[in-house]
Amino acid sequence: MRKALRLGLQAAVSALILWALFRQARPARLLDVVSGGQWWPLLLAAALVPVVIFLRALRWHWLLHDAGARHVGLRQSYGLVFIGTALNLVVPGGMGELARAYYGHRATGTREEMLSTALVDKLVALLAVCVLGAGAAGASGQWALCAWGGAFAVAFAAPLLFPRLIPWGVANWALFAVARKRLDAGKLLRSSRFTPAQHARALGLSALATVASVVVAYLVLRALIPGVGFARVFAAWPFFTLARLIPVALGGFGTSDSALVLLLGPPLYPAEAVLIGSLTTNALLVLLPAAVGLVCLWCLPPRAAAERPQAGDGRIGVEGAR
Repeated sequence: MRKALRLGLQAAVSALILWALFRQARPARLLDVVSGGQWWPLLLAAALVPVVIFLRALRWHWLLHDAGARHVGLRQSYGLVFIGTALNLVVPGGMGELARAYYGHRATGTREEMLSTALVDKLVALLAVCVLGAGAAGASGQWALCAWGGAFAVAFAAPLLFPRLIPWGVANWALFAVARKRLDAGKLLRSSRFTPAQHARALGLSALATVASVVVAYLVLRALIPGVGFARVFAAWPFFTLARLIPVALGGFGTSDSALVLLLGPPLYPAEAVLIGSLTTNALLVLLPAAVGLVCLWCLPPRAAAERPQAGDGRIGVEGAR
């Protein structure tokens, strides 16, 4: 009952924010923007989405291997990333990536490494987004966005450099309160420590995934706004991503869109075009992978059969297996 009430409130908040954004835009111009758009950039953007998900999966797969979970296959990691995207629609604060650790444990038998690497994976992704976004903001002369991006980057880098800053004991207590399960806090800490070379590899993949995601957003906006600037889209991307973490809206819809309209709307570009572009970007990067994630979730083995597989055994994938 509480979960249904929370989801209903979040959906209402998202609807209210989107209603306000549509009211701010010129409704008469919405159909003109859609009818005057180009289709080829949208097709290119859609074709890039599997690449974005693959880069995220490869990053997490390598982190799992570095943490000792070498029996987890790349196909399993790929399917679990899709599942995490689906969970982002219902888990507040964009924490679907952490909630996917439960399903990773259910599929592979791995517990602490799943949770610790999922958190490190999230921090690495946010760090790369903020660093690259701050660089793009500086290159385009948007110094306030550059400063804010740099500040967020420092905040996300700190727990990666000093894993003891992560309150594993509190996380363990919260997990027990919700799921009546306890994990080994010491093992969580140990499996969240990585060498500089391992961090650098994860950051490199995060940089590629970030660039691919921004290209998706740029192509969508390019279809609606022919003169949109790539650097401006890149500079706004960290705040589009961070706004998704605000736990008041369903799946970040509404909060992320308002961030993009605020940063790219008038006087730069028409508000209605930015709003439609933001919603389309969310549809491609969130709703489309979430639909695949629901299929992967349905294809998970029964809980009783979730024993640790042998190395190389992949039971989760886009195609799945019963």
